[in-house]
Amino acid sequence: MPDEVGSTTRVAGLLAAAALAAGCAAPVAGREPAPSGGPALSVRVVDHGWHTAIVVRREDVDPTIWPEVRDFPDAALVEVAWGDRDFYMAEKATGWLAVKAALFTSGSVLHVAGFAESALASLVSKINSSQQLNFRLQMDPAAADRLTPEQATHLVPFAQEAMSNSLRHSKAHVGTLSLQLQDGNVRLTVEDDGVGFDPSTIQGQGHGLNNMEKRARKLGGRFQVMSEPGRGTRIVCDLPQERIDATS
Repeated sequence: MPDEVGSTTRVAGLLAAAALAAGCAAPVAGREPAPSGGPALSVRVVDHGWHTAIVVRREDVDPTIWPEVRDFPDAALVEVAWGDRDFYMAEKATGWLAVKAALFTSGSVLHVAGFAESALASLVSKINSSQQLNFRLQMDPAAADRLTPEQATHLVPFAQEAMSNSLRHSKAHVGTLSLQLQDGNVRLTVEDDGVGFDPSTIQGQGHGLNNMEKRARKLGGRFQVMSEPGRGTRIVCDLPQERIDATS
């Protein structure tokens, strides 16, 4: 029985690949590149495993053609994807579902989501409104534009963890949250003018620092903590350019 199941799965996969190849082989009219000198638009293709999504800047979308973007007034980026209902919404995609989607569609579904570049700004505003420590935000739009939605999703809680650590332990008066391009990297920095500490004395003890290091590692980034007693603290997450290109 296991051999029969395995054989059926392989056949289903081959049929799905053949069906998809046939669909992609036909010429598509009216999809030629824009003439030279026309406006250049940034388009990201995001891999979600069995599914793929397209991410564009909201300001590049004509809402009369794609009215759904009006549902995300604060978003800087909008992600769209579509597919067969049963296949796209399945908890676990299989070869048989792929064949079924190609040959016997269950109807289509559309996925639209918005991503706000201002998420870090909202985080700073929220913390500043309820705490004595004031954070300044320094954001390079070019750096924000280089982030994939996955990276942006993880960097916001990374920044929140770093700022919360500063609020709890630093006794600082001023802090800075920065997102910049640095030597080919996208660099997120959280620093304060607080009491500082000796990083070598807390290795393995700080849950907040451990959580930040895990998030940075998940993104293929480099995590650094720079601090001295009486000299404040600086926490850095660098996302190397090659990692950003690989996940775009």
